[in-house]
Amino acid sequence: MLENVKLTREQVVFLIFIGALGNMVYSHTWIDDATDRAAWVATFAGILLVIPLAVWILFLGKRQPGRTVFDMLEAGLGRIPCAALCLLYIVLNVGLAVAMLNMFTQLLKSFFILFTPAWASMLFMVFMAVLFVNGGLKGFARTAELLTTLGMLNYFVSFINAFPGFVHIEYIWPIFDTTLVDFIKGALFITGAAGECLLFLMIIVAYIPDAGKRYMWIVVSIGSCAVVFSSAILVIIAMMGPELAKRIAFGGVNAAKIIQIG
Repeated sequence: MLENVKLTREQVVFLIFIGALGNMVYSHTWIDDATDRAAWVATFAGILLVIPLAVWILFLGKRQPGRTVFDMLEAGLGRIPCAALCLLYIVLNVGLAVAMLNMFTQLLKSFFILFTPAWASMLFMVFMAVLFVNGGLKGFARTAELLTTLGMLNYFVSFINAFPGFVHIEYIWPIFDTTLVDFIKGALFITGAAGECLLFLMIIVAYIPDAGKRYMWIVVSIGSCAVVFSSAILVIIAMMGPELAKRIAFGGVNAAKIIQIG
């Protein structure tokens, strides 16, 4: 345990923001067919549903400050059950990392670097990840803060320039052209995708000063993610129409081959 490491408000906000955004760039495409024009509303609601779970983790951090969720589990359940849960946690994170790494590198190969082997891109990204992590938690948090800021600037500049001239109101109205059951399924699917940030929060809760007083940090972070990501989907639908947006979304996922193992 790095007792002297304490994360700042901005670092916590950006880390949870990027953790929630994570694989949603790919996984949200699976709800488009069910939710249609309401995809952006389902995304917004689904991300917000993560907040109660994140607040609960901070509540645990308030009761046992300076300890990760796994430290708390070891104290309550014993070493062997906790070791089993830690193994499950590691396997789950490795699975997510493998899926995202394969999807991202296959998309790069399909659309940008056509003649570069996928394994070369993977090796480069793993090498960069090792460098970031080797810099310690504070260094990793600062890097995430910087990259997220640059990414958001690029996002807003791109959409602000594109939005006024290409938006078609008829593409986004009526909003709810789906069934309630499909809408709920889509929202819950996005909750599961955004819940990836909870895996990270289980660890960094030990490094949040006075975790019981920092609930708003989490609310602001996850709420901002909900606004940014749902607005991106809204703009895409408004510019292309729901049918074309769905075809592009599924084409991207198919190009990424979802998950490759071997």
